[in-house]
Amino acid sequence: MKQALAEKDERMRKELEQVRNELLQKIKKIERDRDRLSREYAEKKAEADERVRKIQEGLKAEKAEREERQREAAPSVNKADKSPLNVSTVGALQRLTANPRGFFALLGRAIESMFGH
Repeated sequence: MKQALAEKDERMRKELEQVRNELLQKIKKIERDRDRLSREYAEKKAEADERVRKIQEGLKAEKAEREERQREAAPSVNKADKSPLNVSTVGALQRLTANPRGFFALLGRAIESMFGH
Protein backbone atom coordinates (compact mmCIF):
# COMPACT_ATOMS: atom_id res chain seq x y z
CA MET A 1 0.00 0.00 0.00
CA LYS A 2 2.78 2.37 0.90
CA GLN A 3 4.54 1.53 -2.34
CA ALA A 4 1.36 2.18 -4.37
CA LEU A 5 0.95 5.53 -2.66
CA ALA A 6 4.62 6.34 -3.28
CA GLU A 7 4.27 5.44 -6.99
CA LYS A 8 1.10 7.50 -7.29
CA ASP A 9 2.85 10.37 -5.51
CA GLU A 10 5.82 10.09 -7.89
CA ARG A 11 3.53 10.09 -10.96
CA MET A 12 1.71 13.15 -9.66
CA ARG A 13 5.04 14.89 -9.03
CA LYS A 14 6.21 14.11 -12.58
CA GLU A 15 2.92 15.32 -14.08
CA LEU A 16 3.11 18.48 -11.97
CA GLU A 17 6.72 19.04 -13.08
CA GLN A 18 5.69 18.54 -16.72
CA VAL A 19 2.80 21.01 -16.40
CA ARG A 20 5.13 23.47 -14.67
CA ASN A 21 7.69 23.17 -17.48
CA GLU A 22 4.98 23.66 -20.14
CA LEU A 23 3.72 26.76 -18.35
CA LEU A 24 7.27 28.14 -18.06
CA GLN A 25 7.77 27.61 -21.81
CA LYS A 26 4.50 29.40 -22.57
CA ILE A 27 5.49 32.26 -20.27
CA LYS A 28 8.88 32.59 -22.01
CA LYS A 29 7.18 32.58 -25.42
CA ILE A 30 4.73 35.25 -24.28
CA GLU A 31 7.61 37.37 -22.95
CA ARG A 32 9.51 37.02 -26.24
CA ASP A 33 6.40 37.98 -28.19
CA ARG A 34 5.79 40.95 -25.90
CA ASP A 35 9.38 42.15 -26.33
CA ARG A 36 9.19 41.73 -30.11
CA LEU A 37 5.89 43.59 -30.28
CA SER A 38 7.25 46.36 -28.06
CA ARG A 39 10.24 46.80 -30.39
CA GLU A 40 8.02 46.78 -33.48
CA TYR A 41 5.68 49.31 -31.87
CA ALA A 42 8.59 51.59 -30.96
CA GLU A 43 9.97 51.40 -34.52
CA LYS A 44 6.60 52.10 -36.13
CA LYS A 45 5.90 54.94 -33.69
CA ALA A 46 9.28 56.50 -34.46
CA GLU A 47 8.55 56.23 -38.21
CA ALA A 48 5.10 57.75 -37.75
CA ASP A 49 6.49 60.56 -35.58
CA GLU A 50 9.09 61.29 -38.26
CA ARG A 51 6.41 61.41 -40.97
CA VAL A 52 4.27 63.72 -38.83
CA ARG A 53 7.28 65.97 -38.19
CA LYS A 54 8.06 66.17 -41.91
CA ILE A 55 4.43 66.94 -42.74
CA GLN A 56 4.30 69.65 -40.08
CA GLU A 57 7.54 71.16 -41.38
CA GLY A 58 6.11 71.11 -44.91
CA LEU A 59 2.92 72.80 -43.75
CA LYS A 60 4.90 75.46 -41.87
CA ALA A 61 7.04 76.10 -44.94
CA GLU A 62 3.95 76.34 -47.17
CA LYS A 63 2.31 78.73 -44.72
CA ALA A 64 5.44 80.89 -44.57
CA GLU A 65 5.64 80.95 -48.39
CA ARG A 66 1.95 81.84 -48.65
CA GLU A 67 2.32 84.63 -46.10
CA GLU A 68 5.40 85.93 -47.91
CA ARG A 69 3.57 85.94 -51.24
CA GLN A 70 0.64 87.74 -49.62
CA ARG A 71 2.97 90.34 -48.13
CA GLU A 72 4.65 90.84 -51.51
CA ALA A 73 1.34 91.00 -53.38
CA ALA A 74 -0.47 93.28 -50.94
CA PRO A 75 -0.02 96.96 -51.68
CA SER A 76 1.44 98.66 -48.68
CA VAL A 77 0.45 102.24 -48.02
CA ASN A 78 2.70 102.34 -44.96
CA LYS A 79 5.92 101.67 -46.86
CA ALA A 80 8.38 104.49 -47.19
CA ASP A 81 8.22 104.07 -50.95
CA LYS A 82 7.96 107.60 -52.28
CA SER A 83 7.72 106.77 -55.97
CA PRO A 84 5.48 109.26 -57.82
CA LEU A 85 2.92 106.58 -58.67
CA ASN A 86 2.46 105.47 -55.06
CA VAL A 87 2.26 109.02 -53.68
CA SER A 88 -0.11 110.14 -56.40
CA THR A 89 -2.17 106.96 -56.16
CA VAL A 90 -2.73 107.29 -52.44
CA GLY A 91 -3.49 110.98 -52.74
CA ALA A 92 -5.78 110.50 -55.69
CA LEU A 93 -7.66 107.68 -54.02
CA GLN A 94 -8.20 109.85 -50.98
CA ARG A 95 -9.45 112.74 -53.13
CA LEU A 96 -11.49 110.52 -55.45
CA THR A 97 -14.62 110.68 -53.36
CA ALA A 98 -14.44 114.47 -53.13
CA ASN A 99 -13.46 115.10 -56.79
CA PRO A 100 -14.57 112.65 -59.55
CA ARG A 101 -12.02 114.19 -61.91
CA GLY A 102 -9.31 112.86 -59.58
CA PHE A 103 -10.03 109.40 -60.96
CA PHE A 104 -9.17 110.48 -64.49
CA ALA A 105 -6.05 112.23 -63.30
CA LEU A 106 -5.06 109.07 -61.45
CA LEU A 107 -5.78 106.96 -64.51
CA GLY A 108 -3.69 109.26 -66.67
CA ARG A 109 -0.73 109.14 -64.29
CA ALA A 110 -0.97 105.36 -64.00
CA ILE A 111 -0.94 104.96 -67.77
CA GLU A 112 1.99 107.36 -68.07
CA SER A 113 3.99 105.49 -65.47
CA MET A 114 3.21 102.10 -67.05
CA PHE A 115 4.34 103.16 -70.50
CA GLY A 116 7.17 105.36 -69.27
CA HIS A 117 6.03 108.67 -70.82
